[in-house]
Amino acid sequence: MKNSDRVGMTRFLGQAFIALLASMAVAAGHAATTALYFASPAGEYIGGGITKTWTPADGNFSATTNFDNGVTIYFDGGETNWRLEFAAPQNALLSVGSFLEATRYPFQSPTKPGLSVSGSGRGCNTSTGQFTVKELTYGSNNTVAIFAADFEQHCEQPDKAPLRGTVLYNAVTSTITTITSGTPTAAVNYSLKPTIEVDANGNISLTVALTVSRNHQGRQGRTFLAALVGDDTYFNDGHGWIRYTGGTMPAYRSGPISDINIKVIQGVKADSLSGVSIIVGYGASDLEMLRNKRYGVAYTF
Repeated sequence: MKNSDRVGMTRFLGQAFIALLASMAVAAGHAATTALYFASPAGEYIGGGITKTWTPADGNFSATTNFDNGVTIYFDGGETNWRLEFAAPQNALLSVGSFLEATRYPFQSPTKPGLSVSGSGRGCNTSTGQFTVKELTYGSNNTVAIFAADFEQHCEQPDKAPLRGTVLYNAVTSTITTITSGTPTAAVNYSLKPTIEVDANGNISLTVALTVSRNHQGRQGRTFLAALVGDDTYFNDGHGWIRYTGGTMPAYRSGPISDINIKVIQGVKADSLSGVSIIVGYGASDLEMLRNKRYGVAYTF
């Protein structure tokens, strides 16, 4: 690719990235999607062999946190009702990322993720599977403001036909991942885990733990840290925050890609952070990160 072509492509993708960051912001008036999609092949017990999408026109959706610091989504459509449970290993707060080797919630091993999709009079005694959380923002009082996930569940035996699907609850950027028979659920295989600390004066510090997928560990690349503040996007280049106006995106870190704990902010007044979204991603370059959608919202204040 010629340098002029790359500059043009970077500018185009950069503008798209800014637009996407804007859509990720949690703010009143932003479009949101709530839906539940099942792709259940013949012989799959829970879905009963149907491929179907339910929306708020079909029933009521609700979302809350569960006892394992995960998320419960419930759909009540009268005679048709579904309950979906998601939990991270070690009772950790559920966050954006992929969770493999899941077993039936709430009976999962402490070292494994928990997953359960049941309802309409049907449930699994045992189950295995995986899921990818694509969006997650918590609200107050054990509520969930935004959630999106793809999931795959094998009921009773790992070799049983899987139920695959997507659940969206006030999702801003995610869409339903339709499944073709025999196609496995896509896995992002990275995770973002935010940790918030508040000092005696009410000042906030945020650290984000980025866990990189195993097949990217050690490869040369870049880690990116961005913030959406109102209509402006800022990148942190490892030394400070820079307002982004186009071109190549400044990297927070360059070199071999690996897991990292990013100290995003330290000792900042809470009232100055309202509505700010923090985005973390990585890739061989900014273009490669954008093309493969290897980034996500780590936290929204």
